[in-house]
Amino acid sequence: MSTPMRCPNYEKLAENNPFANAELILTNGTIKVSKIVLCYYSDYFYDLFMKDLTKDKFEIPQIELDHFNCYFEVMQKAETLLLDGEFIVKLTTIQKELQSPYLESLIVNWLDNNLEKSYLPIIYETACNILSQLLCQKTKMLIQDNFKELCTISSYVSLSYTNLNELFDNGFMQTQKQEDFLILFTEWFEHDLKNRKLSWIELLRKIDFRWIEYDYIVKTFMPKHPAICEISQAVAILFDAMKQQIVPVNYSGKNSKIFLFGGDNDNKSIVCYDIWNKTIGVVAQLNNPKDNHTSQRIRDTAFVFGGNQNTTIETFNVNTNICETISLEMPSKGYGLSSAALGNKIFAIGGYINKKKVDSVDYFEAGKMSWIKNGSPCKPVGYHDSVVVDEVIYVTPGDGCFNMQRFDDREGHFTLLKESPTKAYGSAVSLFNKNILCCGGYNDRNLNSCYLYDIVADDWMSIEKLPLKVGGQVVGSTVPLVVNGDPKTQFPELITADNFPLFPFLLFLLKSPRILVDQLNWGIELNPANKVAFASDLNIPVPGWGNFDLDGNLYTGHINTDTRVGMQVRPVNKLKIKPETLVLLGQNPAFRAARKKAKEVLIGKLPYNYEPLKCKPPYCNPFVQHTAVAVEFEEGDDTFFIGGIDFPMPIGPHYSASSYITLLSKNDFFKLTISF
Repeated sequence: MSTPMRCPNYEKLAENNPFANAELILTNGTIKVSKIVLCYYSDYFYDLFMKDLTKDKFEIPQIELDHFNCYFEVMQKAETLLLDGEFIVKLTTIQKELQSPYLESLIVNWLDNNLEKSYLPIIYETACNILSQLLCQKTKMLIQDNFKELCTISSYVSLSYTNLNELFDNGFMQTQKQEDFLILFTEWFEHDLKNRKLSWIELLRKIDFRWIEYDYIVKTFMPKHPAICEISQAVAILFDAMKQQIVPVNYSGKNSKIFLFGGDNDNKSIVCYDIWNKTIGVVAQLNNPKDNHTSQRIRDTAFVFGGNQNTTIETFNVNTNICETISLEMPSKGYGLSSAALGNKIFAIGGYINKKKVDSVDYFEAGKMSWIKNGSPCKPVGYHDSVVVDEVIYVTPGDGCFNMQRFDDREGHFTLLKESPTKAYGSAVSLFNKNILCCGGYNDRNLNSCYLYDIVADDWMSIEKLPLKVGGQVVGSTVPLVVNGDPKTQFPELITADNFPLFPFLLFLLKSPRILVDQLNWGIELNPANKVAFASDLNIPVPGWGNFDLDGNLYTGHINTDTRVGMQVRPVNKLKIKPETLVLLGQNPAFRAARKKAKEVLIGKLPYNYEPLKCKPPYCNPFVQHTAVAVEFEEGDDTFFIGGIDFPMPIGPHYSASSYITLLSKNDFFKLTISF
């Protein structure tokens, strides 16, 4: 059901109002109005008309005719009028005089729900002149929240120096790219070169030039803004700033956000971590799943490629959070690789293809949609990283090569450098004052070590360790830790790492699982050496029948003294597996279905045939504590008397049966057994 118009005859009365009893003389025109209607909607007009009830002409030079018409239309049409940015600018302007609570709430509601963000700067400029600060603070917050996007779709040239300076305070500027403010302030200055020069110089002093690259200022910024070269004071600021630069090329040291693309547990989400606000959340979704892949950024665009699931390449704009799949694809499904950017070239280095390490290096240029081969590293390497220092790529240690490797595109070949002390792969890699920091990693166990590689000295230096051990667990390894080749196994179809991810946690010995369990059995047996044994064998030929074979034996003495001790403890975690890993594994539907069909098996046996624990493969519940201890002792003071006679008995002319008489004695207990 449609909402009825508050004033259905507005259009007719707006053209010719026979009930008008007052005339408003505004800045650029006059309009006849009905006093009672305006008083009904506004305290401003009520107070104005009540000052002199006989007066019928009122001068209001602070209000423009166009703004008044906009206000009057909004008040008459109410909810049926579709507001746009132009309307809101005019309403904000007239709000300075009217101070209407209803009008203020109307503007705030539009700000909360509108998509026309390009109007925010001019609305902010107008709102700064209103006595109530609600609109001003609201608009400022929206501008700062959408700053990256607004830099591309809007302009701040209409703002006064005071309002611009207040809008971008020092605290907010520290969280953003400084290049954005250099461009913004310069465009604001170029809008009025004559009157804004001194204010522009003050705005430049707010920028932290340490985080703006030298090449950007000289090769990009100054050629685009030649007018600044005529202002000696500004040139001095820029060149002095370039001396302070502490960020290497291709790195913007004050990036306030870190983006994570895909991964094992959530292979399509793009997660953003805001360093300054210490917040994290999903900001977008990749078009294609990515796992064991790599990514590289050129200016505002991140290229995401590689992985063991597909060959697609996606771009992600860090300002707009928009993903696109480009037409160029990877030559093959390469995973565990690294990447590095030199200019417009993005290099893909090493990794795996079809479960085999590769030693290839390929690159593509963002403007040229093709892959180009570019040599090979000294040794094939996977699960590593690459960084760029002074236009040189350094490939960090990984699986297959524990040396640092250096590649200079101008030389066209790799150089093998010093080996890592940890011989680990999957380390976290970052730059520190043009040296390379490698933290954690994995070499049969997770590590908490940190080593700094000095590029000039070609040497590694140990620094303070991490508080926790961290490392990468390789998923889908081609060499499982255990392969159960028994065709009668309960899981015959799950004996490869591709199909069954449980191998790091499972060991089959004698067809019995030892899963996160420690077991120890030991014993001592003492022989008193007083045993006596007799044996005989008598053969008597019997004519017409055969041999009569009579065997006999007799054993007597004391039994051995035995002591046996055993223990079993669960859970133990020699592989340092995280509980979260086991929980995720238990959530796998195929895993649960297979375990439900499995039969219980014995985990271990302790002395006196004690069997304390059984479970269903492939693992027992690792979160329930279990401890078992068993002790068995046999004193050895018993005597034994064991003997027997074995002889044949004829049952026919050509047949015989074997008979055996056994005599057992233990602790004065005798047992006679006759067998046929």
